[in-house]
Order: sequence, then C-alpha cells, then structure tokens
Amino acid sequence: MDATRVKWTKVKLEYNKHKNQWRMIYSAKSIPLGEDDKGIKRYKQVRKIIPVPIPLGYHPTFDPKTKQEIKLPRHKKDHNKKRIHELRMLESEWKKDLTNQIYHINQNSTSGERFSEWAIAWMNDQTFSKSYLENLITTVKHVKKVEDVHFLSIDTAFINKFIKYLNDLKKIGKLEQTTVRIYYERFLLLLTNAEKEKKVHGVEQIFSDANKVEYGESKIGNYFSEDELRVLAATPCRNNIMKMAFLFNCLTGIRISECIELKWQDIKEKDGRITADILTRKNKHSQVIPISNSAVKFMPERRGLNDKVFLALTYSDMNNKLTEWVKSSGLERTGKTKTHDARRTCGALIWKKTKNIDTVAKFLNHKNISETFKYLRKFLGDTFDEVDANEIMPDITI
Repeated sequence: MDATRVKWTKVKLEYNKHKNQWRMIYSAKSIPLGEDDKGIKRYKQVRKIIPVPIPLGYHPTFDPKTKQEIKLPRHKKDHNKKRIHELRMLESEWKKDLTNQIYHINQNSTSGERFSEWAIAWMNDQTFSKSYLENLITTVKHVKKVEDVHFLSIDTAFINKFIKYLNDLKKIGKLEQTTVRIYYERFLLLLTNAEKEKKVHGVEQIFSDANKVEYGESKIGNYFSEDELRVLAATPCRNNIMKMAFLFNCLTGIRISECIELKWQDIKEKDGRITADILTRKNKHSQVIPISNSAVKFMPERRGLNDKVFLALTYSDMNNKLTEWVKSSGLERTGKTKTHDARRTCGALIWKKTKNIDTVAKFLNHKNISETFKYLRKFLGDTFDEVDANEIMPDITI
C-alpha cells in the first residue's frame, strides 16, 4: 500500500508510555475483509504511525520494567506540560493540513533523524575534494549552532532562522555576503539530496517561501600578462614545484585541485598534440585540455604512469607562499596572490589572442557563459581603458 495515495480522514496525537514516544497516527476508512467462520464481518484498520521527535526531550512517566507510573518532580512536570502544549499545536497544524490533503507521510521512517547525523553520513559516501568537503562540514556546523534540528522540524521558519543567524555573523564582520550566500546554497544542496532519500519533502517550496539571500560582490583577483609571467618564470621560488604548477595552470586553466591530482597517465600525445585528461573537481566529468609547448616547459621530468605530475604539491599555506614569491619578483600587486589567479590569467590570455568568449569558456570548462564574464570582468575593464576609437570605428566621410 502506497501511504501517500491513501485518502486519510483523521490524524491524532498519541503517547506510547511504554516507549516514551509521541507519535501522530493517520487513519483512513477500514478495508472490509469479509465474514469469518462465525459470520462476523471483519475489517482491516488502515493506519500510519509517524514518530514525532521532541528536540528538548520528554521525561518518561512510566517504567516498563516495574510497570509503575513514575512520580515526576514539579520542574519535570512543567517541562512535559510545555512539550505537550507544543505537540498539541503541531497536531492542530497537521489536522489543518489534512483538510487540504497535505500529508506528512513520506517522513514516516526518518522524521526522527537529525539533519546533522544524516549529513555527515551522506558526505562520507561522496567523492568530494577536500576543500569542498570542508565547506559542507562547516555548513552543517553552522546549522547545528542554530539548532541540532530533526528533519521533521525543517520548514520555512527554520530556514529563516538559519538565514538570520548568518546575517548576524555578517553584521559583526565574521562573514562576507558572498559567504552567507555560499552557506545558504550548501544547506539547500544538502536538503535537496536528503529529499532524494525521502528524509524531507517540499524543499524547493520551503526555500521559495523563505527570506531571500542576496549574492555578494565577488572579488576579482589578479591577472598576469605575458611579460609578467616571464618575470615570474625568471624569479626563484623557495617552493619550486609550486612555482612550476602555478605557471602551468596559468597556461592551461587547470584548477589547482585538479593539478594536484594530475598523473602522467592523464598526459597524452598524438600527432604532435599534447593534451591532459582532467577529472574536473566540480562535476566529476573528464575534460580534455590542449597543452601548449609553453605549458609543457613547466612540467617536471616524466615518471611512471601512476605517478603524479607535480609530486609533493599540496594546499598547505599555498596562497601565502604564492604572495611571497610574487612580491619577491618586484611585480606590483595589491592583496594576496591566490591559486585561482592562474585560471583568471589563462582566461585573459586566451581572450586577448582570440577575442572569443566561447573558447575561453571551453578552456575553463564553464557551462554558463556568465561565469566566464566574471573571470574576465576586471581584465575587460582594463582593456577598454586602452581602446582607441579611431582604430575600431570606420572612417565615414560626410
């Protein structure tokens, strides 16, 4: 029997004192089974029991071992009264939903599960990169700070509480608007996957009804010109493998996470054309990247097929090391140099040579062309300042 297709007629709150468990019981019209040997009509009850979690707990009133009622002190009785009041309100909401044929059936077996416990278990089964996994874990920690919530309690009101919590952190300078939006999107992503496992339902509507979270102003970062890359290539670096990888990425557009995992078996050569087969971090799909002769110069000596190209390359303090190296070159740069500046540089170099945004997007493996425009935003602004209108406009005689 598909419980979501039954026409339920009643929903009632009930307490099982033997298990110290509160639950909602849906009931529908009984199914006639016919008459028994004595001519008595028999029916099969149609019921669905849904455990209702109580985040603040409920003190047991019965000892199943001694089969005796438990005499609770006044403060525990008061605690239970408050929880019963909340449960009765929940029962009223469910009865109201029932009249509109809105059922909470598909949460029946998992509604008592905590979101954080499910999320950690789910993430352990995925193949995310280390940095992306850490971002998801941080998101779950922020959700727990609002409340270690059960799936049954996740609604628009809770999403708004989470948004308010993030906005409060932004007000005191602990988060940027961009980060607020990232945590919001990560929470949505986790709940969307939970919905696929029938842990929760109506996620899209829940977020649609919640308060809006604006996108922050993304930081543009640095670009390096051909001349500046030549300066960097000639500048010694204490971490030479990092230097080579960064310059390689500037000429290929490969992400640093992909570069770290790149193996010699991924480097192919055919008809004098060298390519790299990249398993992209974001979508786990392979992408073939053409490698120029200039980029090949920054690849170390070839080893075994299963060996990594940039052996011993790690994330450890990489942005600080890059910044120190760039400063030692004498190039004037404001702020930190980051690993992602290599992809921006690659996009800018390709655009300058081809003036083809589609080629840039293909190199950077962008599905949405608007993402490519973000990468080129500052670069395109700088090039506009250098435009000579007399060179690009036709000479029309009047």
